[in-house]
Amino acid sequence: MVPPASSTSRAGFKVLAGIEQIYVIGAAEGDKIEVSSPGGATVSGAADRLGSLAIRDLEQGHTYTVTNVTAGTSTSVRVLVATENPTQSFYAKTKLREGMNYIPMRDGITLAAVVRPPLGQSLADGPFPTVIEYSGYQIAAPNEPLWSKLGTQIGLEADPLAPAESTDVGSLLMRLAGFATVSVQMRGSGCSGGEADLFDLPTRYDGYDAVETVAAQDWVTNGKVGMVGISFSGFSQIATASTHPPHLAAIAPLSFVGSLYDLGHPGGIFNNGFSESWLKERQQNAKPAPDPEALPYANFMVQTDSNCRDNQRLRLQTRDGIAMVKDNDVMGPIYERRDFRPWMSQIEVPTFASLQFNDEETSPYAILSASDLLNANPNVWLNLANGHHRDAVSPDTITQMFEFLDIYVARRPPQPKIL
Repeated sequence: MVPPASSTSRAGFKVLAGIEQIYVIGAAEGDKIEVSSPGGATVSGAADRLGSLAIRDLEQGHTYTVTNVTAGTSTSVRVLVATENPTQSFYAKTKLREGMNYIPMRDGITLAAVVRPPLGQSLADGPFPTVIEYSGYQIAAPNEPLWSKLGTQIGLEADPLAPAESTDVGSLLMRLAGFATVSVQMRGSGCSGGEADLFDLPTRYDGYDAVETVAAQDWVTNGKVGMVGISFSGFSQIATASTHPPHLAAIAPLSFVGSLYDLGHPGGIFNNGFSESWLKERQQNAKPAPDPEALPYANFMVQTDSNCRDNQRLRLQTRDGIAMVKDNDVMGPIYERRDFRPWMSQIEVPTFASLQFNDEETSPYAILSASDLLNANPNVWLNLANGHHRDAVSPDTITQMFEFLDIYVARRPPQPKIL
């Protein structure tokens, strides 16, 4: 289990500078931490029972002094600027292998990621056309999803170390279609480090860093990757593509959201149906493993995987997403910095998108927002259907998606697929 911070020990104390954030890790529980800058206000807080503290809403590019008042120590760090991306050498030095990996982000946080070659092959058989699926659901669980599915058909329990059904597009379907896949766990969930904060800047630029790291691998065809996935894995593609990773070839978001505000407050009224339950589940899954509400695979992995165990330390700093949405019932800064509509207008790579008029989860509002995709990008294929949320993975839509990815990621004529 994750050891609580000792009341006296500060072994492993470190300060990480992120985008508009500073993270303190390895303090003693209750340590008073102050963050200050010349001529600016001093922000203070106390380390939680895991010895961590996250300070948010800091100025990009500013240098801050972080003082552990209790211990009498201090250090200075420069808060990152979102658009100051690392050099390619930062990404090239990370070598990913088949199975579980931990990908370093620009702020020192690592994300869990599972590499899977096409079904029946190994990475040594590559290079392969490659896609990333990036989600906060159970995505970086390392076991084979196909065996778990076959087991449930004969009455066995689902494997807690296999990825969730909601991530089948990346973990299974694309591999059947001849693609290698990388399943990336969003920060603040599963075995990834950091704290969850619904599509704030760190989550968006994590996507950038993941794309550039995967594209730098020698088993990736053409030196570029695509992104795939439905729902949460569709949201993340919009967020990532808007940051313009240079080695992103194309995206294929399915059943994504158009406006976080309209999802949480359709017609100005708080959505106590799907939206509230979804936000509650995100809060539960962000708890430090082991915990009954944490993602199942993380509860197992923390017992034997020191990286997964260490990555739980910032979890108590997770922003309360339910309170954030409930307490902000009008469109304002909280939603504006998490608004998918302007992100859509910033996407430049070829895009295959599928949305449903009767989507009972992310709402059909995304269809109204899709004009932002179409107006800004000449290479958009938009599939609209009169169905519900999961109809985006219907056979006809998936077939078209495969053809799109063959052309724009694999750079080959569309090939017949047997699934």
